[in-house]
Amino acid sequence: MIRSQVILKRMLMFFVVLSMLAVGGCSVFSKRHSRFDGEEVLLSQLLPEQPKVIKRTIPEGKLEDAIQRSIGNRRMRVVRIYRRNSIQSIPEHRVFDVTKGSPFDIIGLRSGDIILGVNDRLILEPAVMELYPQAVLQDRTSTITFNRNDELFQIKVVVK
Repeated sequence: MIRSQVILKRMLMFFVVLSMLAVGGCSVFSKRHSRFDGEEVLLSQLLPEQPKVIKRTIPEGKLEDAIQRSIGNRRMRVVRIYRRNSIQSIPEHRVFDVTKGSPFDIIGLRSGDIILGVNDRLILEPAVMELYPQAVLQDRTSTITFNRNDELFQIKVVVK
């Protein structure tokens, strides 16, 4: 039984690494955007207005526990959406199934939020958002910009 769990974990890590390579290298969040001809464009340059800033300080243990509980459980889903009249054709990703006590709930996201970017970078692939809580835990600080009910917000997360 334990051997099969080790094999399953190794397979999962293999697929995570493979998916990271498929979305443009080992960086979790892309810095280059092909739609802008390789020139680096910051999300803040594309937004029509400044987002409302929400500051969140999260205890390290609380986020670690939430990440551990979420392993193997039903996770939130992030789906790329295409909307008319969206903000200057920024790739948008709608969040579904955020459960109470999940890492994304602790960070401050809700079901229905539309993610625009992380750390002033566009999110090109929704699959990388599954790695976001681990990246926040590792980096200790992060920002996530999103649209909630047609209002722009930016959560500044600090892990202590």
